[in-house]
Amino acid sequence: MDRRFKAYSEFIIHHRSVQNALQFYYSQAGGRPGLSDINALLRSARDSAPMVFLVAETERTYEACRGVLRALEQAHSIAHENTGDSGVDSGREINIALGKAMREFQNAARAELEVNGPEWQWVPRRSANPDAGTL
Repeated sequence: MDRRFKAYSEFIIHHRSVQNALQFYYSQAGGRPGLSDINALLRSARDSAPMVFLVAETERTYEACRGVLRALEQAHSIAHENTGDSGVDSGREINIALGKAMREFQNAARAELEVNGPEWQWVPRRSANPDAGTL
C-alpha cells in the first residue's frame, strides 16, 4: 500500500509540474518556461508512470494512468505545433485534456487505495477563463 501511495503521489506531482509549466507557458507573463523546460518536465512525468504500472492493482488505475500519458503526449504535440505561439486556445485545450485525465487517475487511485470520500468530477473553473478546469 505504501509503495502504491508513493508511486501515485509522485506521478501526480510530476503531472502537476507539467500542467503548471504549460499554464505559465501560455500566459502573457514574462519569464515563461521554454519548450526545453517543458520537455524535461514531460519526460519526468512519463518516467514516473512505469512505477504506477508496476504497483497498480486495478485495471481502472492502470487505464487511467494510460489516459494521463495520452494527455501528456497531446500536450507535447500541441506545444510543439504552436512553438512561439502562446495562444489561449492551445493552453485551454491542453488544460482541459490534462485536467480530465488526471481527475480520472486521482479517482481511480483513491478507490484502489480505499481513501474514503466522494469521487470528484472534473468541472470547469468559475473564473475569467470558463474553460479552464480545476484539479
